[in-house]
Amino acid sequence: MKASVAQIRAIHSTLCPKQLGEILSEQYDLPENPICSYLLRGTNDIYKVQTSGAAYFLRIHRANTRSYESIAKEADLLKLWKQSGVEIAQPISNRNGDSVWQVEAPEGVRNAILFEEAKGKPDPTPQSELLEETGRTLAKIHKSGLRFPLVEGFPHYDTEYCIKESLKTVSDFLQFRSEIKEFGIFYQNLALNLNRALAECDLKDFAWGPVHGDFISCNLMLGSDGRVTVFDFDRIGYGWHVFEIASYLGHLCVHRNISDYKSLYQQVSYFFLKGYESIQTISEREKNLIPAFYLMRRLWMRSVCCRQYVDWSNQFLTFSNWKHDIHKGKRWASEVCGIKI
Repeated sequence: MKASVAQIRAIHSTLCPKQLGEILSEQYDLPENPICSYLLRGTNDIYKVQTSGAAYFLRIHRANTRSYESIAKEADLLKLWKQSGVEIAQPISNRNGDSVWQVEAPEGVRNAILFEEAKGKPDPTPQSELLEETGRTLAKIHKSGLRFPLVEGFPHYDTEYCIKESLKTVSDFLQFRSEIKEFGIFYQNLALNLNRALAECDLKDFAWGPVHGDFISCNLMLGSDGRVTVFDFDRIGYGWHVFEIASYLGHLCVHRNISDYKSLYQQVSYFFLKGYESIQTISEREKNLIPAFYLMRRLWMRSVCCRQYVDWSNQFLTFSNWKHDIHKGKRWASEVCGIKI
């Protein structure tokens, strides 16, 4: 007697590294017998490809997320930034001249793109010289990006997306989870205070253009020559430059175990903005709103965690993680923004 077998489609599969390595050998001009190994699952699946001469990283997107065209346009902009003098880990074209190719997986077609290695090492606690260099690097991204042709289909990191839509995503996630439903009150109050703070300023005058989307220390490598190489542009889009500045500075402060956010923020922002302003201007009004924009970033990132729950599971959404996120958000709002939530 045979057991009945139900036919159920996959949401997300893990592709065979060995077979991917064979495909890479066929499609790319790589040294013989590259070793492909599974590295991590984040927003996408990342594989490390080691050859006798260099290392590469293969990014395989989840099915039904970013389109082939969007990823190809990302690759085009990365090349333009490189031509503008920014150190960015570049996409590698295959023998057909394409940066993006596709894999048929159980859940559907998945887009793939191979990148060169961003050489160097990360530094989660940068000192003055590195802060200035990082500021110059981001300023080059922002300034040169203003000359690039407009790309359709990229996300816009505006208040509609980062506050209104993000709050709805978080609220919908919490609604049917009784053990954490109460946390929704904090995010509702956060959105209310953000809307109030940003409504007092005319954001139309704030610099806007192509942005990395996740410009934080773990997406940067410090080379032996002192230069910063940027990688992982998967969240590329359009946004206020100050939003991206806030992402970097806020992340630096909040992800350290310290008792005084404000003092550290004043210290790191001084050196970072010193480097940034040597390349690109930023108004005093924009500077004053950096802390508030970091709160907007935190709300948006919480919505990302909710949307990615099927992949990340409880990693970022345990009961203690929600409490931790709220505690840090309240501290930043109170100590740096002067807002009580």
